[in-house]
Parts: sequence; structure tokens; C-alpha cells
Amino acid sequence: KVFPPFAVEPFLYFEGQDEVVEAVYCLAGPHRLRDVRIGTAPIHEMQSVQYQTREGWANDADQTLVTRQTKTEQLQAELKGYTTQEDNQSALDITDGIASALPVAQVVASRIAPNEHWLQLVFPAGLSQGGDTHGDQHVRVPIRIRMRREGTTEWMNLPELHYEGASLQSLRATIKIVWTTGPKPATADLEGWLGWTEGRIANPAQTIAPGFPAWQAHPWFVGGGTADFVNPANGS
Repeated sequence: KVFPPFAVEPFLYFEGQDEVVEAVYCLAGPHRLRDVRIGTAPIHEMQSVQYQTREGWANDADQTLVTRQTKTEQLQAELKGYTTQEDNQSALDITDGIASALPVAQVVASRIAPNEHWLQLVFPAGLSQGGDTHGDQHVRVPIRIRMRREGTTEWMNLPELHYEGASLQSLRATIKIVWTTGPKPATADLEGWLGWTEGRIANPAQTIAPGFPAWQAHPWFVGGGTADFVNPANGS
């Protein structure tokens, strides 16, 4: 049980590998506030907590710490990749047919006219090459996202995003889709060779059976350079 009650739904998100929670609590009418605690610990002694208090008087300034309202939906959906044979990671497990061994798309919907939509990904067992006990062999996961307006049939492909890890510990990542009227970003913000490492606007079709179609991002994402990808090496 939470007291005081939440004024709006709390927002839990990832900042690197840390979980951050934004929350606003409220009481009915003005109250004198003293010795605010989380459990038995004084809140001012908790270095990882930023907080503001307002007592609710007419001349109080607005709180400025939490400036956005959010809605979170717990999908608990698994992003399924290729299913391979246990004794041969280079071969698909087609015991139940080829279709059962192929990646499966997940469908999500945004709220009506949001400013941003965040997709939070968790790799609970980390990302590491099979058989590596130290977790220092990099594994890269390509992720393809496409979007369309409700009631329409035309899809818009986003760039193919690559997330890379070399850890046996749980990894967390966030994809932020932002609607803005401002100009395109001048540069990409990549995390190096771990984390979000690459974005591709085009990828050829996979010709080896069972095959997989080519991927081409919407022209909005195509810059003026000659490369069809951005990574820490080319930065464009």
C-alpha cells in the first residue's frame, strides 16, 4: 500500500542499466510537511533520490521535478528470434515446421496523439555467445520496427536497430519514438560497441533458405551520406 496516494500513474523507465521511477504523491488540502521518509529512512539522506515538496498553500510555486504525464502498459511479451537446434546453433530447429523456427512480430499500440512512445526491452539472461562462461563474447540482436496509423494499411519502416551485449547479467534497453515538428537530429547518439551500436536504413534480403525479405527504412530517415548505416566507426 502506498501513502500518500499517487496523483498520477508513476513512471518507471531505464537509464542505462538502472531503473528510475518518477512519482507524484498528493494529499487533500494544504498540509505542513516535516521529516519526509521512505520507510524508516529520511528522504534527504538517500543520495539516489531527488525530491520536491509543496504544502499546497495558495502562494506555493508549482513543482518542477516531474514535468510529464505517462501511461505504462506491461506487455510481458517475448521477442522471439530464430529457433536453432541445441547441438547445432547454425541450423534451424524445424521439428514443428519451418514457420515455428522463424522470428515472430509483436504488436503494440500507442496512446492517442502522444508526444513520445517508449519501448523497453529486457534481456534477462544477458547476451553472450553460447558456451562462454565469462560473458565477454559479443552477441548482436537486430530489431525491426514498422508503424502505421490506426485505420490505415500503409506501413512505415524505421531503421533496423542493433543492440549488442557481452554479459551474462540482465541487460535493459529503451527505444524512444518521438514525434516532433523540429528539424532532424544532426548526429546519431550511439553507445559505442556495446548497447545500441548500429542503425541501418537498408538491409538486403536473406537468400539462404528459409529466406527473409529485404528491409528499407522510410525516406525520412535517409541522410545525405553514402553509407546505409551508422555505427561508432563512421558516426553518420
